[in-house]
Amino acid sequence: MENIELINKLNYSGELDFEEFKHLLSTYDQKDFEYAKELAAKITKKIFGNKIYIRGLIEIRECVRTLLELQTEDFPEEDIKQEQVKLNKLYDSFTKKYGLINSRANTSAFSNDNSFYLLCSLEIQVRI
Repeated sequence: MENIELINKLNYSGELDFEEFKHLLSTYDQKDFEYAKELAAKITKKIFGNKIYIRGLIEIRECVRTLLELQTEDFPEEDIKQEQVKLNKLYDSFTKKYGLINSRANTSAFSNDNSFYLLCSLEIQVRI
């Protein structure tokens, strides 16, 4: 059985037998990890709706706005650096939990916000 099938079985039934679990853990790769992460995000969204995504995006949005204000109003460099550190921590925490701002789930949750494209501009995307 393929790992994606095992992940789906675990999702739907909530259990795997010992051999299936052992196989999944011993052959798990990046593709499986990404699939499981995406599945977990879908489940989270189904259970909690868009509230979780939106809360994190709002925090990032407000931090970006504050940072822009500090930069355009000539605040001291130390204040700007502190806000940049805060933004980096918020962004890293958010993307670790929910993926890139530009991901499909985050886009569908926040795309109606007038600052959405400002948030998207925080990420550099390489298209192949």
